[in-house]
Amino acid sequence: MKRREITVFILGVITIILPAEIFLRIINFRPESSWQPSGTHKIDDSLIYINTPNYSGDWITEDFQQKTFINSTGFRDEQIKTKKPEIKRIIVVGDSFIFGHGISSNKLTIPAQLENKIAGVDVINAGVQGYSPDQEYRFITGKAMEYEPDFIIWALNPHDYDNMTYFPSLYDLDKRENLKKTSAMTTWIYFKGFLTTKFPVLLQKSYLFLYILDSLEKIPLLNRGLMIPHDKRYDWIEKKLSEEVKSVIAFTEKNELGLVMVFLPLKYSYRDNKYNSQYVNYEGVVKSIKKILDGENIIYVDIGLDLWRQAQVNKKNSQSDYNRLFFKNDYHLNEAGAEIAAEMLADKLELEKLFIRNQN
Repeated sequence: MKRREITVFILGVITIILPAEIFLRIINFRPESSWQPSGTHKIDDSLIYINTPNYSGDWITEDFQQKTFINSTGFRDEQIKTKKPEIKRIIVVGDSFIFGHGISSNKLTIPAQLENKIAGVDVINAGVQGYSPDQEYRFITGKAMEYEPDFIIWALNPHDYDNMTYFPSLYDLDKRENLKKTSAMTTWIYFKGFLTTKFPVLLQKSYLFLYILDSLEKIPLLNRGLMIPHDKRYDWIEKKLSEEVKSVIAFTEKNELGLVMVFLPLKYSYRDNKYNSQYVNYEGVVKSIKKILDGENIIYVDIGLDLWRQAQVNKKNSQSDYNRLFFKNDYHLNEAGAEIAAEMLADKLELEKLFIRNQN
């Protein structure tokens, strides 16, 4: 390409970009970026993004003051120690509920409190904020064995249904409805992370750049869930997550690991004296998963449902009774809720004779 042609091309691009930038500034349209690979997160070629190793920082809102320390391995936990033969290692996998969204200290997350309630265990908090079951499944089958676990605990919650609907997909279903792996690098979050990492100045200065980033999640090729017809998304999610659960069961059996699944509630799970009445699709998926788990004799704990049943018996089922377990302006479990979740999980593990409770 000749110099004159290059000059014409550059001027043409500027002619398009500059008016668009000016227009967005005139109408004061500056999108708020929903996710950036800075602070707690960094992009990852396999899992889309991971916790940033050795990150330390505070997050302060009206509801909470969260102090976060990420260890060198990328977990919100203490540094992983050399495994001792007499100690059983549990890896707890999940999203922000396991990571400890809003929880003031690493020591008060569900995994950390579980470790304090069970004798002879080392519990690793492998939760990552915003993760979908696709990412959790890939972590379990692709990376968990690096940390020499004896048990895997996989936690799900109603928000996971939305995550599998709108968040980037790492798996699809082939014509036989078997899992088909897709690349993390062809998802909108990865693209967004890559662009913001490469062009940090544009992120701070350009409204147009922010608009482009904000539009990536609306591109079907970068967001597989949008390519599924709306009336078929439920079946797609139910079948895909069911296949992931079956695969994790086979994976843990092959590697001689224990497996426990946990179902956690949201603040909005309790309304009108009912449980998850507004999460009908999620409950349908959970019903299918429980059927699989029952068929394979896999232990599971539905903490949200058990809390609701206890409330009916004790007649402490008003909205305020549930609200005390969650942040005021947030749907996540607060520290009291995290402690109760860890307590109920520890009770179940002891009841099933998998572990012994600490006596202190």
